[in-house]
Amino acid sequence: MSNVSTFSAKIVQELTNWKTAGIAGGITLSMLLASAGIYQISYGKTNLQQIAISYEEVQDSGYSVKNISLQSTTKENLHYNLDFELQKEGETIAIALDDIDLSLMIPAAPESAKGNAELVKWFILEREFNRQRVVFQADSPHLQVKGDRQLKANNLSVHLTNNCLGAGYWEIAVFAEENGAAKKIYQGFFDFPRGSYKNFVETVNKDSYWQYAQGIESWYPGTTFFKGQTLDFSTLRSVKNERKVAVNDLKNETVFTVAEQKQKANLIVDDTQQDWQTWSDIRHSSVQFQSFVIPGIYDPDRLWKSNYSEIANLTNAVVKDIESPLSKKTLQEIDFYFQNEAGKTRKLVVSGVDLKSLPKLSSQNYSQGLYMPLGYGTPFTQDYEELKQNPPVKNPIFSTLFDESDRIIDYRHDVGINGMVMHQDAVNPDLVHFYLLSYERISIVGHYTVNLNNGDAKSI
Repeated sequence: MSNVSTFSAKIVQELTNWKTAGIAGGITLSMLLASAGIYQISYGKTNLQQIAISYEEVQDSGYSVKNISLQSTTKENLHYNLDFELQKEGETIAIALDDIDLSLMIPAAPESAKGNAELVKWFILEREFNRQRVVFQADSPHLQVKGDRQLKANNLSVHLTNNCLGAGYWEIAVFAEENGAAKKIYQGFFDFPRGSYKNFVETVNKDSYWQYAQGIESWYPGTTFFKGQTLDFSTLRSVKNERKVAVNDLKNETVFTVAEQKQKANLIVDDTQQDWQTWSDIRHSSVQFQSFVIPGIYDPDRLWKSNYSEIANLTNAVVKDIESPLSKKTLQEIDFYFQNEAGKTRKLVVSGVDLKSLPKLSSQNYSQGLYMPLGYGTPFTQDYEELKQNPPVKNPIFSTLFDESDRIIDYRHDVGINGMVMHQDAVNPDLVHFYLLSYERISIVGHYTVNLNNGDAKSI
């Protein structure tokens, strides 16, 4: 059989799989054949030797990159060497990330979710649409730098990011230490060949890509993040006991921001912003944000709306001690109960947290706490060495928002939240601080405390 015939047969088989997965209901064989050209354009590309940089920021630094190259180091898994060249005024700086495990950055579900197809899809969807930035520090054994005498490996770091924009949209950035502080000197955006990313997902999940394609590809039309559905999380943990605890909605506290929220303040689009004094003011505003769009930039002309009336008031919380197959420790799950402005209950479940191991911080240092996406994912930013020690599929933390009928709320679109922060109080270890982060973590929208030394545990 010729190569063309072989590829055509593969196309038909793959598109038949797509049909079987329910992505193209009603499609006929002739339509599949007619779609072969489209498939070849989209999924026939697997060349990782030259992946073009589609867009660059920090142009005033003078550095540019033409493309990046990936070379597999093994046949069994997704270990690759990633190479690129920073170029500036005739100078070339060769940068390499040697033997990095890309499987740690490809969406997958924890083992405990296997056996429940819908639950697996939810985990993979949440992973793909939650940003994951991995940092290769200057002293990383994986980072090699050759070139400019001023930019040596001992003062450079590289950030590789799987963006929250759908399958294959990534970015790479380079930072140089300058006067004791890291300064970004390059940032570029690229997307993997669709066929290669398909192969990545199949390798990691040992399953057909078409099971997940409709969910994870670039804000696919109609993607609502399981809105209105129910999911059985019982296989992920067992509840040992639970207790109602005292909570405090610090809605009248004066607004404060540090770190990422301070840096992103200019992405808030709201004419009444100057009137914000408290968290309550924010939750009763019609705040909008610049949208984060392909390839990985903010667009002031495309606004993301919020509806914080859905989480207008925190009314109570329940803390549960749980056992997870992903941890030898007893962990905790917190159910936060909110009442929206229409009087309906909204429940935010945050599961798999070791509350006693949270950092002890003052509120002004909240950004140093457990800083995680809602749904399922890794910390937004993580050192590669730490990532290797704690693979995402071993992470017991997950969260989601439910309505009064325990059906999932699309918290991204229908509320405008996308992250959380947790830490112990700097003085009182029984007091846990919890913060909700807006879309793209641009702002805090709520600060709450939970008093663990309150209420009697009830065995389940």
